Amino acid sequence: TAPTVSQRVPGQTITFPFMANLGESLAFEVDDVTIPNPVGCSFTIYDPNNQPLTTTLYGISYQNVSCTSVGVLSDLTDPLPATGTYTVVLAPGIPGSAPYNIGSFKLTLTNTQDNVYTITPTTSGSQLTVSNTIPLQNDIITFQGTAGQVVSLHIDAMTYSPAPRNSFTPNLVINGPAGQQLASAFAGSNFQTGGSVGPITLPSNGTYTIFITPGGYTGAAVGNTTFTLTSQ
Repeated sequence: TAPTVSQRVPGQTITFPFMANLGESLAFEVDDVTIPNPVGCSFTIYDPNNQPLTTTLYGISYQNVSCTSVGVLSDLTDPLPATGTYTVVLAPGIPGSAPYNIGSFKLTLTNTQDNVYTITPTTSGSQLTVSNTIPLQNDIITFQGTAGQVVSLHIDAMTYSPAPRNSFTPNLVINGPAGQQLASAFAGSNFQTGGSVGPITLPSNGTYTIFITPGGYTGAAVGNTTFTLTSQ
């Protein structure tokens, strides 16, 4: 999606809503396409609860981000925290004195088409291989759990190029039915062959989600992970 929106009054704020789903991996780009003189702007992204979108991604912010004629690309937090309507609020720049510029901005939203899998944890262990074939693509795995059930995840094998990057961003996250984070794994630590997550005592009945984002905040890693999910 790449609509062009116009600011017809100096200082006019532009609102751009879009629908997104829990766990989606999206990239958002803003370009100031005003000719001949770019207006300049900043934008903030809000979640479905009308709160500024937050992220654990190192070096990334979605609040008061500057945009220019060369474009600003933001990879939205992986995974998105909820299903609903997100909003981009774009505030054009205002010079210190007249004449005040008006102009146009191009907004591009890209869905990188994450891979979706299901698995059932067993006492003997259920094994699954997940693969991402393009940068920024994530793997989303769901399983059904019950309150008090104890599960563990073990990484049996992993091959990515380039290798997952060690940063403040978890490369594997396990979320509960309410979207709460229960456990995570990081490159250079337990997100590697032989690494493990858990044991985790599940808090309630429902659908649990494992998000694998091998590229971290760079999104570059392409390859596969084989893991075993065990119910104790």
